[in-house]
Amino acid sequence: MIKGVFGCEEGCPADAKRLVSEGYGGFDLEYIEGGILKAQYSLNGSDTLTIKVFPDF
Repeated sequence: MIKGVFGCEEGCPADAKRLVSEGYGGFDLEYIEGGILKAQYSLNGSDTLTIKVFPDF
């Protein structure tokens, strides 16, 4: 579990920004607004997996 995403423990927006600045594995992270994260991961060099995480306030 990533702190601040699942269940928004201790404030999503602040933690989401910290997570983007520190990075997470091989994911390319982007903070959108309101705690929303966009994560992209390159699969096999040609395909990209993209997910958006929307916190539940």
